[in-house]
Amino acid sequence: MTSKPTPQIVQGTAVALNGRAILLIGSPGVGKSELAMALIEQGAQFVADDLVHLCALGDKIMANMVQGRQHQMSLREIGLVDMEQAVSPVPLALVIELAPVTSLEQWTHFGPRLLDTYGPIDGLYCPQLTLDPRSQIILSKVRLALERWGH
Repeated sequence: MTSKPTPQIVQGTAVALNGRAILLIGSPGVGKSELAMALIEQGAQFVADDLVHLCALGDKIMANMVQGRQHQMSLREIGLVDMEQAVSPVPLALVIELAPVTSLEQWTHFGPRLLDTYGPIDGLYCPQLTLDPRSQIILSKVRLALERWGH
């Protein structure tokens, strides 16, 4: 008898680039929705905002909108914005934790900042990277990280 996948609902925002989902996580107000909107303006597709449904399907973690949620994104100072939903579910390729750099030591580190794994979701893991949301080139960093570590 095979066990049924156990879905998880996480606080975050997800977008899809070239059929691969990126899950943005971090503390409230750090800029997850703003980064997602900037990525969408550059061609990414909306998957989910605020709550993301994660579930294993075969050997992949899938990201999807929580059932019953609206296709909307909440942007500070603007409010709710209607979005077109990407084809869902989308295979999760990368998790990016948004966390401001707080020390000089973090600024002088040239390797990946906290390259780690996210999970497990039914025994599966996904690459996770921490980025400073204040970076002027964060959009480029997200795309490069997806190319380098997204699976």
